[in-house]
Amino acid sequence: MPGLVRKVQLKLRQPYCLVLTSFAAACCVAAIITLVLGIPIPRVHDEFAYLLGADTYVHGKVVNSAHPHWQHFETFHVLTHPVYMPKYAPGQSLLLALGQLLGHPHIGVCVSTGIVAASLAWMLAAWLPRRFIVWIGIIAVLHPGIQIKWGHSYMGGAVAMAGACLLLGALGYSRRGLRFKYSTIAALGILILANSRPFEGAVLSIAVACALVASLAGNKRWNAGQLVAKLLVPGGLVLTCGAAVMMFNNYKVTGSAIKLPYQLYESQYGYSPLFLWQGPKAEKPSYRHPVMQRFYTSEDTEIRSKFSSLSSVIRTKAKSLAELVHFFGGGTQYMMFLGLPLALRRSRYRMTLYLLMPVLLAAVATPWTLTHYAAPAAPLIILMIVAGLIEVSEQIRRAVSARPANEPGVQYAFSVIVILLLVLHGITVFRNDLRANSIAWAQRRQETQQSLDRQAGKHLVFVRYNPEHNPHEEWVYNRAIIDEAKVVWARQISPTADAQLEAYYHDRKVHIVDADSY
Repeated sequence: MPGLVRKVQLKLRQPYCLVLTSFAAACCVAAIITLVLGIPIPRVHDEFAYLLGADTYVHGKVVNSAHPHWQHFETFHVLTHPVYMPKYAPGQSLLLALGQLLGHPHIGVCVSTGIVAASLAWMLAAWLPRRFIVWIGIIAVLHPGIQIKWGHSYMGGAVAMAGACLLLGALGYSRRGLRFKYSTIAALGILILANSRPFEGAVLSIAVACALVASLAGNKRWNAGQLVAKLLVPGGLVLTCGAAVMMFNNYKVTGSAIKLPYQLYESQYGYSPLFLWQGPKAEKPSYRHPVMQRFYTSEDTEIRSKFSSLSSVIRTKAKSLAELVHFFGGGTQYMMFLGLPLALRRSRYRMTLYLLMPVLLAAVATPWTLTHYAAPAAPLIILMIVAGLIEVSEQIRRAVSARPANEPGVQYAFSVIVILLLVLHGITVFRNDLRANSIAWAQRRQETQQSLDRQAGKHLVFVRYNPEHNPHEEWVYNRAIIDEAKVVWARQISPTADAQLEAYYHDRKVHIVDADSY
């Protein structure tokens, strides 16, 4: 067994082999999890919005025109006027579009877990000792949060994390010497971040730029000519091309090259602050549908009650930080704290900590903190955890060095403990995901959609809500080209407006669904 492990380690030390093996293994694990849990049912506002973007790109369109009766199709996190598009950056939707082209959007999610595993393994190999390459591969491929939580949802996280891994990996390798390929990879990582988690990605990009400047400033081997030729020119070209594409996308959606779709949506519907240091809008938007008004009003009320004082802000966000570290650490973070003080004696790990702090603070700078908000910080958290574990392992090795015969057994025992902690965390995430999958309303909506898909003809479904309807249980989401969809979901507005929509869809069978009758 030791000989086999040694052969695997030597083979995986080759970057291309590590990347390909991690990608293939992670995709296989994602496929197995899908067989066990089944294909996930979209149930969160964000998921439906990303799926709309994917359907748009599959149809070869950058943006959809507003529908003549767009008021009936207003819904959460989706622009319906002056265009019909999700408010989010296109990164996640592009991967879902790839999956849709291959047969189902969830295939794109499985591919994204492979991409993030490969990029994470490549990044960790730049910062950690190569003799721990097997650990690196196992953590990258089997991380429970990435595989189960993110890998069984359409909401994303893996895309932004992959972008952060590319950027941080390029920084790690560039500390040994600037090269054309690393600046190109770094620029690609920045573009991925800008198209998935723009705010947190921008903070990480600035932090990495500062770290690189500080690293090169003390290195007399590098001069301005090399910096321009190997870093600024290739990276600048990639960023310029990427920025041009992003500006074109912004222009098509918002009418302005520098205005994001998110900003346009917030100007129409947003009322609560996006960041903790902001206050609510001076004037509350006018909502055409009670369920949307209730959603944004209750959201603002909850924010005010949760962050009523500085102490409540500190308490809530400290809890959020602990939950994020636990999500990415999976129980191993407790062992990390034993070795972290020793790890911080090394300059590369101190740099990691300096990079992590601003990005982690950016992830909790909004009223709501979800795990995918911290995706740009995730590689740094995992790197710090693994660095701490390595230091603990090294201390154990030194402790038993007086008896060399016992050293392999102690090392394997320690590895087993780490793997068991990850497995236990995976079971917890798995059970939580199973509970989340049992949401009755999402299953009922999908069953209604599938039932109508099997019937002849086309259908128009008016959705009716009770006054106390939970706004998180939203039924009104449609395909990119609404008029071509077999089933169209619409809101009831008034008898006159509803009759006009029925007349517009005169060739469709009309249904009324009471969303709260279960």
